[in-house]
Amino acid sequence: AVTRAKNKMINFVSKDFTDLPEGLFRRYLSYIKEYEEKYQKIVNHELDENTYKNSFERDVADTLRGLGYEVQAGVELGGVNADLLINNKFVIECDGVKDNLKTNMKNMRKQAVIERCGFKVCRFSYREWLKSSEACVNRITNYL
Repeated sequence: AVTRAKNKMINFVSKDFTDLPEGLFRRYLSYIKEYEEKYQKIVNHELDENTYKNSFERDVADTLRGLGYEVQAGVELGGVNADLLINNKFVIECDGVKDNLKTNMKNMRKQAVIERCGFKVCRFSYREWLKSSEACVNRITNYL
């Protein structure tokens, strides 16, 4: 059933949207649910102001904040989003485990744009972080 009230549409779905077949309607309902959850977190002051693409970036940011650094995630620089901006001085790019030529080319272009904005870039992979986060932090401190 669909009800309209003052330019608002209310949809009633009698079953869980995840049980619906894949398609636009299911994706739309998923988007609405994510939006509502995010809105609730904002209202309850539970949402971090930073935009992390994954838990790896959040882990690096949390580690650096614990060491006293100012960390911002998802900052736009020259039309690209830097993974982590440290002390407004340099950028950390957190690379995933998978390496492929297409991703590497995008990463190199992104780094070139960030460097043209006047920031140095420190890059390390998830694998490096897991192997020795301490070594990665030492590389970061060399940039300061």
